[in-house]
Amino acid sequence: MFLFMKTIKAEEPQKLQRWQQILLDGADAIERDGWTRGRFYRKGAMCAVGGMAYGVTGRKNSILAFIVMCFNPSFREALSKLKQEIDHRSIIHWNDLYANSWTITQTMRKAANNEHQ
Repeated sequence: MFLFMKTIKAEEPQKLQRWQQILLDGADAIERDGWTRGRFYRKGAMCAVGGMAYGVTGRKNSILAFIVMCFNPSFREALSKLKQEIDHRSIIHWNDLYANSWTITQTMRKAANNEHQ
């Protein structure tokens, strides 16, 4: 007797948009290398914006971070999504005055997973 088995396809993981990957890479970098206030990068640690820029460039360089902020549309989209999530006038102000490393990374992950903002 032959048994016919239905082939079940495993669900393919959903491909992330570039802005989502920037947020997740930034959160990973902050968790791995540390978080700081007042500068994009300090002794290896980085702020929220610096972490996201590191996710794009792979380098801890304030000038590169500024260039990315100005000219990379996916980075600007990631900033916009994070700003919507924190509901604050400035990500830098929020990073420097109100947040901590756990809040930063968790909020970045939440913004990345919230596609329908």
